[in-house]
Amino acid sequence: MTAKEHYRKKLIEVALPLAAINEGSKPETENPFLKGHPRAIHNWWARTPLSVSRAILFAQLIDDPGEGLKPEEARKAREKLLDFVAKLATWEATTDEKLMGKAREMIRAQFKGKMPEFWDMFAGRASIPLEAQRLGLKVTSSDLNPVAITIQRALLEFPSKFKDRPPVHPEDNKNLVRQMEWKGTSGLAEDIRWYGEWIRARAERKLAELYPKGPNGERVVIWLWARTVKCPNPACKAQMPLVRSFSLATKKGRETFISAKIDRRKKEVTWEVRLGDGPASKGTVGKKGAHCIFCDSPVELQYVRDEGKAGRITLTMIAAVAEGSQQNIYLPPSAKQVQAAERAKPEWAPETELPHQALGFRVQLYGMKRHCDLFTSRQLTALSTLCDIVKEAHEQIENDAKGDKAYADAMAFYLTCALSRLTDYMNSLCTWNPTNENVGHLFQRQAIPIVWDFVEATPVYGKLSYAVAADWIAGALNAVPRDCSPARIIQLDARQPPPEFQSQPVVSTDPPYYDNIGYADLSDFFYTWLRAVLKQIDPQTFATLLSPKESELIASPHRHNGSFELAERHFREGFAQIFEI
Repeated sequence: MTAKEHYRKKLIEVALPLAAINEGSKPETENPFLKGHPRAIHNWWARTPLSVSRAILFAQLIDDPGEGLKPEEARKAREKLLDFVAKLATWEATTDEKLMGKAREMIRAQFKGKMPEFWDMFAGRASIPLEAQRLGLKVTSSDLNPVAITIQRALLEFPSKFKDRPPVHPEDNKNLVRQMEWKGTSGLAEDIRWYGEWIRARAERKLAELYPKGPNGERVVIWLWARTVKCPNPACKAQMPLVRSFSLATKKGRETFISAKIDRRKKEVTWEVRLGDGPASKGTVGKKGAHCIFCDSPVELQYVRDEGKAGRITLTMIAAVAEGSQQNIYLPPSAKQVQAAERAKPEWAPETELPHQALGFRVQLYGMKRHCDLFTSRQLTALSTLCDIVKEAHEQIENDAKGDKAYADAMAFYLTCALSRLTDYMNSLCTWNPTNENVGHLFQRQAIPIVWDFVEATPVYGKLSYAVAADWIAGALNAVPRDCSPARIIQLDARQPPPEFQSQPVVSTDPPYYDNIGYADLSDFFYTWLRAVLKQIDPQTFATLLSPKESELIASPHRHNGSFELAERHFREGFAQIFEI
């Protein structure tokens, strides 16, 4: 715009239907299991709802229609456009092609028949670029974090690149063979599900001895463990279990709890499963400390931390959960189940170090120093086995695709995302939810806290199998844009010179939240597993052992010798550098 040109305000500078946008975002913000949402592709923190991203971006692109009009005419013109924005700001609008087509026409008319270019330099989970792509813009999406880059490729690049293609797997189901049309991402999603089951079945065969059945042939899918430390009371010295709660099920009529049968002379405990409203809520550890189940001596948490740092925290199995026809079957631990878990010896594990201090981390206080310390030996064995099988699947898919390496690579990204997503439920920091009788995943918030009694689930069958995780990934493609060109994905420090554009791009971004989230430190939990498979396919993105930290624009005192002042200066100066004119 030249100095002589009159600047027209955009709608976002004048008015927004905030109440409608807030209401429209509720399906996304209030339902974490919203079917077909792109967020299912992978974990990320502080996700912006798609409906909000879409409404804000549209209002940023379109001129205020009331400028230059009389007050009453201006009000009516704005209300009409704000009503349209309110319609855009709903989950249902995500797949309303008629509504999206009208929005694209309005944007094209606004920019004199040519769609503008778009850039988000802090794209993260790709909420804003995804909606820019849906609105028809030519999208460039960038981030420093390699996990974010992986998510962006899976949501922005591959769906449009491989749209309308039939699946390549050797299907033997005649009904699917007869299906002549594979619109949008349906063929891609079908391959993800098919090879997801292919991987699961192979993992089940390889890991069979690690997951024995119950006493009556039940498929055991979950094990509950408690951490233990030696009681500091010299007269006791028993290995005392640290249990937050003994509840297994709390729904009326389903009350079930773990009961401890204590032999104080032998300093041994036998775990039993009982029905009824028992003393389930009385755990042995809390925020203020613990107590010994044998001698009832109080124990300070600092003692537990010291034992952890000395490597003297051990594990004891306290219950198991098997699949029933309609509900869970709760079992006491058995020697067979314990021995199977102890038999696991992983051939590979992520031995990269956890940060000594970081935003949202607490586990280092208890002796957990490496990423592999966040998993049991059986979990590490299962996950590393899945890594190997995903690599085998990559080769198989390239063969089935008749040498189409690009498609095989894309599928490997999706299948590795399924593995990475599964680790959120396959670590020693997952909790048991007695209300819903299911597993609570680690990243329910942006932190890695200590968990005393935790849940271990099997990835080879049941509700948390690898095939289920692959189905999550496939379902995430239901609401991605299809009739658009692939986005340009760039791993980039936002302070570096921007990528080249043919014209001045529209910039819309949701930047890091000062000192609220340590994205890089948290994402390393997933990065180590993604890298185990994808470093052979994308060596540039996965070149480093851990995700980049030094250039990350957050205010973390731990990276500046504990100085809050230096952390704040790093954050402020970095942003000033990015947005300076």
